[in-house]
Amino acid sequence: MRLRVFCYWLVYLFFTATLFAGCAKPQREFSAEVFVVTKGGGSLKLGLITVNLIDEEKIATWQPAMMKKLKEQAERLRDDLDTALAACIPIAKEYDETTRVYDEADKNYKKNMEIIKSMPDDLALANKEKSIKADWDEKKKALEEAFAEREKLRSQLEEKKQLRLVSLRRVAEAGLSAQNWPVTAAELIFKEIPKSVASSKTDADGKCAGKVPKPGKYAVAAEFSRLVGETEEHYRWLIWITFDNKEIKKITLSNDNMFNSVCPENIFKIPPFKMGRKAAANTAAG
Repeated sequence: MRLRVFCYWLVYLFFTATLFAGCAKPQREFSAEVFVVTKGGGSLKLGLITVNLIDEEKIATWQPAMMKKLKEQAERLRDDLDTALAACIPIAKEYDETTRVYDEADKNYKKNMEIIKSMPDDLALANKEKSIKADWDEKKKALEEAFAEREKLRSQLEEKKQLRLVSLRRVAEAGLSAQNWPVTAAELIFKEIPKSVASSKTDADGKCAGKVPKPGKYAVAAEFSRLVGETEEHYRWLIWITFDNKEIKKITLSNDNMFNSVCPENIFKIPPFKMGRKAAANTAAG
């Protein structure tokens, strides 16, 4: 009797173990290596970088919304640049015209000054005919009027100069934002990237390992920045990887598959910044 009970117990344990084994999640392992080749030709192993793996379904939901946001941001940058240029062009023309008028007034003032210098002084004229003194007074009055006109235009020119500097500064800021569009877009993407289902941090050799909950397609995301002199360098990755068997999946993140590159596994291609008509025309004219 006891033997029979013991046998039943063994059978129960066997089926229970088999059942739980069948219900266990079919996890898949991965090993990752992160390094870059610098401009100097050296290999830089990137330690203490978190390598994140994100489920394909989360990326599929997030990506269209992110692409829409990027396009809207690019359009705002283009509009800002167009607006800055539209404001700058008439101000620059007014400044050029005021400069031309001022130069003429300056020449007129200097001409009248030379005339005055060539005439005798007040004391010498005091004993001469009234007509000569009247002519001298007329020339002196013309000089004073030329001086007053020049000073008025000088003040206007300074105002136009300041307005021109402000408008040029706005154009420069808008142009710099457009130039930095790829970096701005990348920062926005990685800031709002979906939560990972698995992650692992690299060691001093730029290597790490981990597991994903099931087979399938995952996004691999990682980023790193460093200061070289006064320049900040950014390294980012966002690529597809597929776990289709029980072998340990090897992931290599390097220059070849960096974010926004032509690598076929790259998930995201940043929409290009397209200049508006004013900006394009100004660039062509320049």
